[in-house]
Amino acid sequence: MRKIRFAHIYLLTLAVIFLALGAIIVLHSFYYDTLFGGVDNKPLPYPEFLHNIFFLLGLITITSLYFIEKKETTTLSLANMSLQREIDERKRAEQERIEKEKLQGIIEMSGAVCHELNQPMQVVSGTSVLLMMNIQDDNPLYENIKTVKEQIDRMGTITKKLMGITKYITKDYLKGKIIDIDKATK
Repeated sequence: MRKIRFAHIYLLTLAVIFLALGAIIVLHSFYYDTLFGGVDNKPLPYPEFLHNIFFLLGLITITSLYFIEKKETTTLSLANMSLQREIDERKRAEQERIEKEKLQGIIEMSGAVCHELNQPMQVVSGTSVLLMMNIQDDNPLYENIKTVKEQIDRMGTITKKLMGITKYITKDYLKGKIIDIDKATK
């Protein structure tokens, strides 16, 4: 509920007084003309336009009250807009903080996963190279060992991508979301 200030009551009271004085003067001049004007044409004890002045003062007072209200409404609107901007900035900052925390968690996890995967992959890769050196090219196992070596190299490429994640970008996967490794890396 809006507060009614002393200035509002004061201006409203002035407006009522001015308008009432104007109405009283109009009524008085009407009766004065009726009572005295027709008989001996006595002049009015005040200027004829006096009632117009009081009406005008009343309207000016009401108008000033309107503009005071308008100014207060404008001030409140500006304050609300400023407050909304601040709220939006805080939401954006909070969202950025959450994204940074997610990215930090992903980077730490991907680093740990890469470290744990690289150790056994180095063993498998080294062993497959040794086996390929000791087996003839025409041996049927040679192609199988070569495939294992190629897949280990492919896994090495994936772990390098994991180590290069710098952004939190996801993609749809089945019924959820996963990190888009290609878009999240440098």
